[in-house]
Amino acid sequence: MKRISDELFVTGENRTYSLDDVIAIRIQDGEFYFLGWMENAERYSIQWAKSNSKIERDLLIASDDIYDAITSCKDYNKVENDWLMDDKGNLLNKDDHEYHNAYKKFLSCINPYQRNGKSDPDDHNIFLMTQKEFGDCIDALRDGDYVFVIE
Repeated sequence: MKRISDELFVTGENRTYSLDDVIAIRIQDGEFYFLGWMENAERYSIQWAKSNSKIERDLLIASDDIYDAITSCKDYNKVENDWLMDDKGNLLNKDDHEYHNAYKKFLSCINPYQRNGKSDPDDHNIFLMTQKEFGDCIDALRDGDYVFVIE
């Protein structure tokens, strides 16, 4: 497991992961919620949950695949596509042009790391880890938004 900086996540220097490996989860009062994930799709790169997609904790812990736990959420299919592109790969939303890439846009919609009520907009909880490492650390996570890159 390795914590990575926003800059490294966005620039992708020596990137060993793809869009399909990135997941955002919120922990609130000890409950887990699917926020969104990135996807290497033809016409979009991000999917956001449109409602509180609670992930069953027991399923999350028991499952050896976080993707299965997320797709088992009651409201999993209520998602909104983002970072939309035409058939030539051009961005459709003019506002997206302000972002360096889809990774930067993804972070812009995730709450940054917060401690004692203070936060830095360029400091998110981003962890690069294996599926097993995710399962091993899940009980140690505190309330907040997390980006997991599952290799």
